[in-house]
Amino acid sequence: KKEKSIMEEDALDQKLALDMICSAFVGVDPRSEGDLKCMGILSMIYQMLQRLLEYDFGYMFAQPVEADAIPGYSDIVKEPMDLGTICAKLKNAEYAKMMKKGGSFQDVVSAVLKDVELVWHNCFSFNFEGSAIYRMATVQRRRAYFMQKKNFDALLDQTVKDTVTEYVNMCSNTRDKFGPNNNGVDGAITE
Repeated sequence: KKEKSIMEEDALDQKLALDMICSAFVGVDPRSEGDLKCMGILSMIYQMLQRLLEYDFGYMFAQPVEADAIPGYSDIVKEPMDLGTICAKLKNAEYAKMMKKGGSFQDVVSAVLKDVELVWHNCFSFNFEGSAIYRMATVQRRRAYFMQKKNFDALLDQTVKDTVTEYVNMCSNTRDKFGPNNNGVDGAITE
């Protein structure tokens, strides 16, 4: 019951990871107050990801799935993603490269949140509903949603919200096309 609502420990402090985010975006000048706000949001997202990794069974989503060891995984999951990779991409300025290609800080925030959703989408697409890993992803996704709602949802630009909502709906529709538990795989990831 406790996990199905916002908890006190869901509070994030954007200052804890702000230096790291600023370091990742060295050479990219925030052009507006909105850009500075986005850097604070990215800091909270990074902290949220760290919390998810530390939370119950966060280790299950900490590293890329070893696709070669799991028959059929690569056939279903075309764009692998995990929480550890997202953290690394934030820390190592991979998302910052979007800015050098003409993207905005809003685009970066959208990309990071879409990658977080991709982690859950991949898990839900490959694994059977009701399997242990599916339930773990459901709990992790819920925790992410509550942390977002409590800390930075109100700070997100409407364009970001719309982009991410559209992506979440697209992922859900993609899974619905195959029907429940009709992912072509006999079994579930257990590691």
